[in-house]
Amino acid sequence: MTRFPTRLRRLLLPLLALAVAAGLASAQTTNQSTSQSTDASGKDPVVIQLGDQTETLSDFEARFDIAIRSLAAQQGMPMTPKLRQQLAVYQPQYLKQRASEMVLLDKAKKNGLTIDQKHVDSVLAQVQGNVPKGKKLQDLLDQAGFKDKAQLVKLIGESDLINQEMQKLKDGVKVTDAQLKGYYQAHKSDYTTPEQVCASHILLKTEADAKAVMKDLAGGADFAQEAKDKSTGPSAPKGGDLGCFGKNQMVQAFSDAAFKAPVGKVVGPVKTQYGYHVILVSKHTQATTKPFDKVKSDVESKLRQEHANQQVQALVKSSGVQTFPDRLPAPPQPSGSAPSGSGSAPAGGTGSGGTSGGSSGGSSSGSGN
Repeated sequence: MTRFPTRLRRLLLPLLALAVAAGLASAQTTNQSTSQSTDASGKDPVVIQLGDQTETLSDFEARFDIAIRSLAAQQGMPMTPKLRQQLAVYQPQYLKQRASEMVLLDKAKKNGLTIDQKHVDSVLAQVQGNVPKGKKLQDLLDQAGFKDKAQLVKLIGESDLINQEMQKLKDGVKVTDAQLKGYYQAHKSDYTTPEQVCASHILLKTEADAKAVMKDLAGGADFAQEAKDKSTGPSAPKGGDLGCFGKNQMVQAFSDAAFKAPVGKVVGPVKTQYGYHVILVSKHTQATTKPFDKVKSDVESKLRQEHANQQVQALVKSSGVQTFPDRLPAPPQPSGSAPSGSGSAPAGGTGSGGTSGGSSGGSSSGSGN
């Protein structure tokens, strides 16, 4: 699959990657009626209405297609029919997001903000400058779901206006030192580097093999060379080097042994589901927290963003914007399971135009390297 230039990939997911997204994800839209927002033909229903502004299903789906193509590109995944099926469940969430974008764009225009044409030209020049040799800009636009260059320019302009409006909201937030210190204390973990060790290991199939290696090491054998010659783990070519890691990044038995081991002293054998480990810790650092004075500017930026997001939610709520998720096509039922944590009910499930959101998360760890 052709990789989009970085600058273009950022634009392919229009507006979703903006800092405002976290706040907009929880912004609520309202819906008064579902009976008067369809055009005469009834074939392209209105799915968002803001005053006399509307967005039809076809326009919405075109934007959603650009968004999911960008998501796939960012993950290095080809846009297959199966992936499209899986991502279709996010349409109700994106409908809320799109309604919020329309509200912010409307607010920006009412505030007299105008598109920074120099910014648009600069971004477009960077995109065009990154078109691979032998390719045309339209080749990338086709792959990304854009109809043409004009549509790309329009979305760059929209993004610029929303950024300007969000910056205006953030600049208007007044924060005191007491508020900043309170936020810092409440989010201290964000500024804390957890306890870590840097270690190497030699993974053997049997305890006897591990003890034999430890005997060789005690006799002066080089740890890295022993790992290269005898370890069954994938880190063997690197002399068993695992880099640095926190307590929850490895399986329990391995982690316990590594964090208790004296620096520079070989410990083991340690049994895990992967085999028997001989471990050498080269560095052990305790958890450290950056002092308030060092992160004050970052704290202020985050606090301003939170307050701006709250203003956005209030703005969306008072705008009267209406969304009609019941007019979205029901997502196709994928042959496999939907992405973990999608959290969105299929469109049409409410019948009252309500919206729904979701979240995802998860992690895994191991020490079979």
